[in-house]
Amino acid sequence: MGLYHLGLGDLFQGIAGLDTCLVSKPHAAPYLKAAALCGVSPGACVSIGDRYDMDIAIPLSLGMGGILVAGVADVYQL
Repeated sequence: MGLYHLGLGDLFQGIAGLDTCLVSKPHAAPYLKAAALCGVSPGACVSIGDRYDMDIAIPLSLGMGGILVAGVADVYQL
């Protein structure tokens, strides 16, 4: 996995994405798996992304928060 090759694997609870959920955004499964991996309810999570329809709409429908950014510079400001 890429995170381990970068020396970052130990910083994450797990991976919630196409490889582990067999579906990708904007499906709800990766968002729900991410919350479960962290041991929290979806309401305790926030999704940050640059596309409303892919990154924010589904999390909001699951009770998560959402932050729409224009690009990576906005993420660094957060």
